[in-house]
Amino acid sequence: TNITKNTFTEIADNFIDYLGILEDILLNDANNLKDISGAKSYFLSCLKKRPDVLMEASDITGELKLCMQVIATCELELQQQQSCILDELSEFHELMQFFHQLNDTVEHVRKNEWTREDVSFLTKQFLSEEAIQTAVHVLSQNSVEEQETRKKITDIRQKK
Repeated sequence: TNITKNTFTEIADNFIDYLGILEDILLNDANNLKDISGAKSYFLSCLKKRPDVLMEASDITGELKLCMQVIATCELELQQQQSCILDELSEFHELMQFFHQLNDTVEHVRKNEWTREDVSFLTKQFLSEEAIQTAVHVLSQNSVEEQETRKKITDIRQKK
């Protein structure tokens, strides 16, 4: 395969297009309905066509992976309750920032390096168990580590 500058431009353009369309679908406020299943379907169809978009070279900001995490979190939240994180955060950059911080916090706990700021973040009112569960699952190396990290986070949240 002959890779040229145009190939990378096409990947970047597709990445930007995917994020824009995902943002539109995910944060659609028509009748206050967030189209989680529509965003998931669109995302999966894009991955089918272009599996390379999740490679580090393509997803340099990590936002496509975070979009997958947002979608999974929202699905779990809506299964358990009537609301989801999209009811609290309605701007795409806020969502990305929130999930970056969530993942950083979970990573600190996983490595036993959490700070006061991490504790404060973990005790936010609108941070759901489902959001934590998804982040821990994504970041853990194995099921034992996943269980240990969940327990540490539960302990941190109960002490506050």
